[in-house]
Amino acid sequence: MPASYFYSKLGDEADLQYILPALNLLTTIEHALLKAHGYLQFSNEDPRPLDDEDFHELLVTGELVDDESGELIENPWTKVHLYYSARENAFV
Repeated sequence: MPASYFYSKLGDEADLQYILPALNLLTTIEHALLKAHGYLQFSNEDPRPLDDEDFHELLVTGELVDDESGELIENPWTKVHLYYSARENAFV
């Protein structure tokens, strides 16, 4: 689910500034319910999911290397979009 899914479900009544911090909490607490992922979207290509290692490296360093070209991507957060999935056994 992309972050926009959560925005759309909460509607106009919700204070939207708290959605991303709440999602961050739900992905980082000890028994996290959600797992964050990212996909790379260039305007002229289909989206490419980032593997967990590349996504983690982006979160830690702010840098991302294009797997296809081997080049460092400038301003990666303008091309990477977040989405979330339920962790295995999170809702059991």
